[in-house]
Amino acid sequence: ETRRTLSRIRIERQILATLQHANIAALLDGGTTQDGRPYIVMEYIDGEPLLDYCRRRSLSIAARVELFRALCSAVQYAHQMLVIHRDIKPGNVLVTADGVAKLLDFGIAKLLTPELVPGVEAETKTLHRVLTPDYASPEQIRGEPLTTATDIYSLGVLLYELLTYSKPFRSSGRPPEEVMRMVCDSEPQRLSTAVEEPRVRRQLAGDLENIVAMALRKEPGRRYSSVQQLSEDLQRYLTGLPIAARPDTIFYRVGKLVRRNRLATAGFALAVVSVAAGWAATIREAHRTERRFQEVRKL
Repeated sequence: ETRRTLSRIRIERQILATLQHANIAALLDGGTTQDGRPYIVMEYIDGEPLLDYCRRRSLSIAARVELFRALCSAVQYAHQMLVIHRDIKPGNVLVTADGVAKLLDFGIAKLLTPELVPGVEAETKTLHRVLTPDYASPEQIRGEPLTTATDIYSLGVLLYELLTYSKPFRSSGRPPEEVMRMVCDSEPQRLSTAVEEPRVRRQLAGDLENIVAMALRKEPGRRYSSVQQLSEDLQRYLTGLPIAARPDTIFYRVGKLVRRNRLATAGFALAVVSVAAGWAATIREAHRTERRFQEVRKL
């Protein structure tokens, strides 16, 4: 266990040295003690755990989505630096009093190009099966090769819990082996049915439900192609634009257009009704005139 801990510290130090992002806890210093033990000095984050922060402030759905998008920015940056986090979960996110989310704990992160950092490749293999079952992707549980898609899955679980304050799989009290079977073989509960309040259910149904479902697909290739794409879909949801995580039908686009421009749509509808009413009145009057003309001719 001591050897594993030392490996995690060494890997985290190597990885954090490459990451500088406003939503990632910064590495301040690192080195080796006189007896050969690696150490790291991290930025002190004076903040609350993610879910506690949202609950205490009764954040709206939109505010929680915005907070989540900040985390997406951090994970997308890590991916661009060829780093997979592999352990994204609420416990690894703190939020400061200013509302800045900070992603922590890159201890089991994986370099997509470990050969570029001497000594990391062999150590990473020893941590391959270290995971948190509730937030691990199916391919991570099965021990398959990992890509950035595994972080997208974990972000999907995190978003689900952030919006409902419950997990996609009812895993409480179940042994880890059973939880892992559920993740690999069972479908998660629909997002909108995970809450009881009708108003919140309506907010979660539709676009948000489809976004989360796409991030949680079992097959890595059917999830969002990148964290940025997931974040952009959430931005489209916030601004009332059509999202990518559902069939793009003409009825869907028209519906979004109507909801996005309620006043203009109402004015247009009123104008259409007014014109129709005017035409109807004109036609009726023409019919009356025609009848009168026929009656005069008969006289």
